[in-house]
Amino acid sequence: FPVTIPLKTEGKVLGIDIGKKTAISCSNNQTICEDPHGHSYTSICNKLARKKKGSKNFKQTVVHRTNYLNWVANQINLDGVKRVNGENIKNLRRSKRTSRKMTHWNYGEFFDVLDYKCQQQGVLVVKLNPSNFLFQRLCST
Repeated sequence: FPVTIPLKTEGKVLGIDIGKKTAISCSNNQTICEDPHGHSYTSICNKLARKKKGSKNFKQTVVHRTNYLNWVANQINLDGVKRVNGENIKNLRRSKRTSRKMTHWNYGEFFDVLDYKCQQQGVLVVKLNPSNFLFQRLCST
């Protein structure tokens, strides 16, 4: 049975911005770009764009992307943080033509991983409207 950890009531609010070139930019000036092997989120998405969907290599690269997102979530320093603010960019590509590289940018999977990590540490994750996000992120520091 999963153990429910109570949410923290004291601490700072951390603003997180996910991107394609830098996987994570935090309001505490922490940025995460490449893993120790030199892979970035952009390089993994570009690799996915070159693979044929459904092939063995495509599936291996999807696993690589998932492992990279887990690694990124584990690099975020949540010491003294009670809440994490992120952008709610659910409909970013809706009704638009996008490149094949952009279609492999999976922000939903990242937020699933982040929610799980924060839940384990008792940190609340809040998704904010992107139009007000920058203002709210600057005010939270």
